[in-house]
Amino acid sequence: MILTGCTTQNSKDKKIDMSLLKPKEVVEGFFKYYNQKNLEGMNTLTTEKYHSSESYWGFDNLEYIKVINIIEDTKKANKEVYLRQTKKGQIIDTEKEKSELENVTIFNVDFEVKYKKEGVGPTDSGRDKYSYTLIRKDKNSPWLISSFGH
Repeated sequence: MILTGCTTQNSKDKKIDMSLLKPKEVVEGFFKYYNQKNLEGMNTLTTEKYHSSESYWGFDNLEYIKVINIIEDTKKANKEVYLRQTKKGQIIDTEKEKSELENVTIFNVDFEVKYKKEGVGPTDSGRDKYSYTLIRKDKNSPWLISSFGH
């Protein structure tokens, strides 16, 4: 999937060229849109498998979500693990994998979330830490969040 053109954060914000966003900016934007309960904005920053309904993200119960800290995971081994998990059952071409590594980046994100009602979602209010993996097809493609979790 390749995204081209511009998207808007909301009618008051400037247009953003998705292809110009750095990986960390994608993660920051994702949390900004999540806090705004802006599903369309979130979808512009994630791969298609995360394009779902507002109820999936629990917008009706979300009071706020905010980033505390974003740190890049620079361990090459973690990128290799991601690439190999996406190619289950395939023979690993180590030369091809080396070139693909530049199109994968991982961030560890500390964040705080507050829900209106506890015990409704998969977690309760408080601090949490997730790992976010971003990918792009090539150097000219936008970075997109491809997976996240503990």
